[in-house]
Parts: sequence; C-alpha cells; structure tokens
Amino acid sequence: MENFKLNNWRIIKDDISELADNCSEKFLTEDLFQIQQNDYTIDAGWYGCKNGFITYLIYKYDWENPLIRIESNSISNCLNAINLIKKYVLQITK
Repeated sequence: MENFKLNNWRIIKDDISELADNCSEKFLTEDLFQIQQNDYTIDAGWYGCKNGFITYLIYKYDWENPLIRIESNSISNCLNAINLIKKYVLQITK
C-alpha cells in the first residue's frame, strides 16, 4: 500500500494491505491488521455481525476498554480510520 506508512509502528499482522487491492469476502476475518507502538495497539478486522470493519485503539493491552472504536463500511474507510488513529497517537505521545 503506497500511501500507508507505518513509521515507528511494529507490524503484528497485516492482511489488510492485500485485501485493499482485492477485497474478496472469503478473506474477511476479525484478524486482519494489528500494529503496536509502545503501549498502544491498533487493531482492525471484519465483523460479520456488524457487516463492516471495526478499528480499535488499545492502550496497555486493555482490550475490554478500547480508547477508540471506529466502525467502517468499506476497506478504504477502515484504512482511513487506521491513519486517523495513528495521527491521534502521535499527538498524545508528543
């Protein structure tokens, strides 16, 4: 993905990049994308019960209380949510 820069984020899982080029339902899972930086985790996946993507910002592995939760109805909106959350983390960790 050319406009998707991870900079200082450590990639845990990135199946979303391939999906962005060829969005096929058979590849849609809850575990599409996860990156970490210090105590922050950004996680994104497909949730069939919501019929959409959900992107989370998790702090210190507290999965029960995400700092941010964004629902998206398309892969491009999900990628935008990831980028917005990355910018937010950059602002709060300066």
